[in-house]
Amino acid sequence: MLGFRDYNMNKNIRNVFLVLFAAVLVLGCVQQSQTQQPQAQPNETHAPQTRQFSMVISHTFYNPSVLTVNKGDTVVIKAVAAPGTASHLHGITIDEFDVNEAVTSEDPNNPVVIQFVADKEGTFTIYCQTCWSGPFGQGHPPIKAFLEVKP
Repeated sequence: MLGFRDYNMNKNIRNVFLVLFAAVLVLGCVQQSQTQQPQAQPNETHAPQTRQFSMVISHTFYNPSVLTVNKGDTVVIKAVAAPGTASHLHGITIDEFDVNEAVTSEDPNNPVVIQFVADKEGTFTIYCQTCWSGPFGQGHPPIKAFLEVKP
């Protein structure tokens, strides 16, 4: 049978556990609210900026293979053909933005500069239509990259 002293000791232990439990709950809520990122508002707009990319076009790939911008940004691509491939007539084609430019420079100090405004949202394929006019014609390996235009 528990005596008065044992009862108070058990009551004190219970109270300590309750206080600790409450503290853990409060700290957990505070920490969770601090780590949550604010949600972007659906109508939030970004001020248009100029986004510049240096791109190398190889016989089988673009580097980088993904360009990400915001709607309304001016996109500037400074493109060069990989060493030894300028005669292949590699290029950059993005149908939705009326871009179709051959890249015959291999000199990083003298790139072909392609500029346009990304006025449509979505993911758009970058491919090489000008390669078809080069020595490999329609047999040129397909090369693709992507332009992601965020709202």
